[in-house]
Parts: sequence; structure tokens; C-alpha cells
Amino acid sequence: MKKIAKMSLVAAVAVAGFSTTASAGALEDAIKNTSILGYATYRYDDRSIDNTNFTDTKGKTLEDGTVVADGNEDDYNNTTNNKHKIAVGLISKINDDLSYTYVGAVTGTSDTTSEGVDYMGGNFYTVYSYFTYTGINNLTINVGQQTINTPQTDTYDDIGQTQEGTGITAVANVGPVTLVGGFMNQTKLSGEGVDVATGAEDLAVVAVMTKLGGVALDANFIDLKDFAESYTFGAKTSLDLGGVSLSPYARYTSLELDSGEEQALYYVGTKLKAGAFGANVSYTATGKDGGLVAFDDDAEAVNQGWALNLNTLDVEGDMIKLNASYAITSSISAAINHNMMNNDTTDLDSDETYGQLTWKPSKNFYAYARYGVVNQENAGAADTEAQRGRLHFTYMF
Repeated sequence: MKKIAKMSLVAAVAVAGFSTTASAGALEDAIKNTSILGYATYRYDDRSIDNTNFTDTKGKTLEDGTVVADGNEDDYNNTTNNKHKIAVGLISKINDDLSYTYVGAVTGTSDTTSEGVDYMGGNFYTVYSYFTYTGINNLTINVGQQTINTPQTDTYDDIGQTQEGTGITAVANVGPVTLVGGFMNQTKLSGEGVDVATGAEDLAVVAVMTKLGGVALDANFIDLKDFAESYTFGAKTSLDLGGVSLSPYARYTSLELDSGEEQALYYVGTKLKAGAFGANVSYTATGKDGGLVAFDDDAEAVNQGWALNLNTLDVEGDMIKLNASYAITSSISAAINHNMMNNDTTDLDSDETYGQLTWKPSKNFYAYARYGVVNQENAGAADTEAQRGRLHFTYMF
């Protein structure tokens, strides 16, 4: 984040338009009290499959007729594409108790077989536009279009769209406890998970977070009127064992549609850090009717792999994730991941193995190269394989 040194062209146009009602002093103060921030991302994906026998673990139709994400078109098919995203925001301090935040973004995707493509496609949209009031001790109130910050939603995605709503939220700190409450009358929740088609359903959120004896605990409840209710409980801690750090974590999430269908997903795991070496091991499982619990696969409640995840599986299944990493230098690290997923109903076994090399030469830039292979062993059908590659660059300012 940095102070605006001079007015941009957009600011200059705004000044010209309001010059008859705004004083020079007021505009000068506004510029001094405004910070600008943002990021730019480029990603290249290359995916292929060896035949057409891959079984769709997504795109399932629920009992009430609600369809979730569009199959695994984005996971297994033969495709190469470029993705771009630029997000720019400002935070303007109005007075000691009041501020305004705005973030806008442009995204674009192009198939590499196309020629003359307008990469960004003019797809500009508002991400955030809200006012913040902090005039009451230990209380923060946001009013306007803002993030839906829950474990069941995706609140930050440096290449895709995130999930927001318009309404009011309040965060209160009461001793060691943080209380969150919010109400929104319009939302943008459709992602890769639960598909909320209209976004016109009222949404209420209640959350509690605290820390007891070194263990961070949280509980979160979402009510999406006339559609679904979801709750989640999470816990995590960190243990220093003399040169080795262990960070166990666990979460349970449930989502019940108003039609009566109930989905559940839980996971337990631990991270390990010993010098330059790191590891992460976890076990994730669904309820007997499936694990559709989050509005996006990237949500914290999902604990997904790369191609494999249980969020949109509407039958019983589980997954084991294994990760090992090593810091080669202060700016370069390497990691290897192996994930194994089982669909208990169809006797479908899937596994993926992928490696990643990450380069982070500064705090505001990182890049990585990733390559992996996905295998499926399907009872009664031929085994299949998919290859996946990615290059990713993100610059933050």
C-alpha cells in the first residue's frame, strides 16, 4: 500500500466534474488521506487427457434439482489458456472514524488456439465498495458491497472472481472473543461449489472466534434464505518441539438445503516445519450423502487438492493429502504433492502427483511453475490419465 503521489487521469476528470461544489482544500486533504493498492496476475494452464473415460466427480445434480459446478470441464479436459486479472483499489480516510474502500477488477481468459483475442475482454467489475465506521471502541461496522468472509466462501483469489455481498457487517472484540454478525440482501456466491443462481436470497452470518490455551477456535453459521443453512467449526494450534514446529488443525462443515438434503465434510491434519524442510499431511472425508458444503472449491472448508476435491462430490468419499517442501534458497522453494481420493459409492479411485517450484524474490512478487499427473482407476472401465501444467505470476502493489 502506498500514498498517491499525484492525481491520476481518472481523479483529474472527477475533479473537473465537481469543481463547482468542492473546495481545493477538501480535495487536497482527500488525496493526502487516500492509499492505493492492488495486484496483477498472469496464469497459463495446459491440460490434456489420454482418452474420454474420465469420470466426472463434479457437476452432480442434487435431489432438489439444483445443479452445482459445470462438471470437471475446468479440471480434466484438453485445453490450454491464458488468464489475466488486474485489481486496483483505494482506501480513503474521511475522518478519524469513517473511511471508504473501493476495489475494481478486470479479468480475461483466452484459448491459445484463438487469434486476435481481446484478452481482458472489457470485463470490468466492482469487487468492493463500502464505508467503514470505527467510532465505537472495539467495534468495526462496514456498510456496502464487501467480502463474505467465512470458511465456506472464497474471499481472495488472485486470478478468479471472489464472493461478495451488499449489506452490513459488524465485528466486535470483547476481551479474548471476536464476534461477527452480518446481513446482506444481495450476494454473488456462485462459484465452483454450491450454485446460488439468482443472488437475490437474503444472507445472514454469525461467527465467533477465540483462543483458549494456545488453541484458536472458530464457529461460523450462514443462513441463505429459502435455500440452505451451513455451519462450520475449526481449531488449530502450534507446538514448538525444539527445532521442530508442529501445527495441527481440524474443521467440520455441514450444509443443509431447504429441500432436506444434508451434506458434510471434515478434515484433520498437521503441518511440520524443521529448518528448510516443511510437510503437510491431512485426511478429508464427506458425510454419507456427500461433501457439498462450500460455495467455492478454494474455500477453507474444502481442503482441496489440485484436480481432486470432495466439495462437489454428492456421494460418500475421502481423500489423503501428502505434501513435502524444501527452501532451496531464501527466495526459491520446491514442493512435491501426492493426493489420493476414493469414491466409496462407485468404487472410483483417483490420485494425483504434482511438483511445484516457487520463486519469491520480494514481498510483493511471486511466481511458480507446476506440473502434475492425475490417474483414475474405474471399476469396469479402462484406467485413464490426465496431465496438467501451469505457470503463474502475481505482482502486488
